[in-house]
Amino acid sequence: MDCITITSDDVYFNHCYTFLKSLEHHSKDIHVFLRCVNMSLVQMKTLESVYNGLEIIDDQIDLSRKKHKLKDDMSWQWVGGLENIKGLSYTYSDHMCYTNNMRFDNICTVLSRSDINRVINMDIDQIFINNFTFDELFIDGLDILTFNESDQGLIDCNKIADSVWIPDVWITEGYETNEPLIDESMLAIRKNDKTMNYFELARGMIHDDFYNWDADFGIINQLYKMSDVKVSTPDLKFIDRWFYHDDSVIWNGAGNNRNTNKKYKAMHDRYIKDRETH
Repeated sequence: MDCITITSDDVYFNHCYTFLKSLEHHSKDIHVFLRCVNMSLVQMKTLESVYNGLEIIDDQIDLSRKKHKLKDDMSWQWVGGLENIKGLSYTYSDHMCYTNNMRFDNICTVLSRSDINRVINMDIDQIFINNFTFDELFIDGLDILTFNESDQGLIDCNKIADSVWIPDVWITEGYETNEPLIDESMLAIRKNDKTMNYFELARGMIHDDFYNWDADFGIINQLYKMSDVKVSTPDLKFIDRWFYHDDSVIWNGAGNNRNTNKKYKAMHDRYIKDRETH
């Protein structure tokens, strides 16, 4: 069986709704494992009504939502001028870290099941735009397929739409590397001994630094350099975080694009308005 794992808290309920509703429109028969962090019973019941193959983990926690910590990466810049910095946050809370880092518990939980063969972990602000199947994504001989930051850094930054964020180092120096940088926003995982060990190690290391927003990216890339997992990247058409083309399979609301990109916002808002009118 194939499975998608996602996590959402009450704040991201609308994004969670859009994710599930768009998946329901563009794919069938995929099991979805959803961890609901501090969602209300009404919210969870609403999500259950959207997607038939949904398994919900009700995760009620008591953690501070005060954004009292500063993210490590302060180099992010905005294409289109400083006026687009509105809404950008360099701070985070323990509650945000918990919601973000529990992705590794989700992955390990699902991989441990005997009936699971392939898993895709995704961020909750992604929207399915066209038909989606696991078979078109998974490549024979590969263990992990992931969005590759280094590939994206080699694109022509001048062709990116306004109000899309990119690191300033990509503009001034490029981001060239022969090694893939594993981005946790999408991890397509083929279940085998290598991947199960890889993510069990990642989960343990994450829990040692659990309330650090930047821990996940550093840890999974550190482990990659030490492991023999085979990693590649999907066609850029498959997961689109810059251009929001109509023929892309998935639009990724990366960074603050979910709040500033007009095409992404219009698609998200359409699903929410449809819910409110029915």
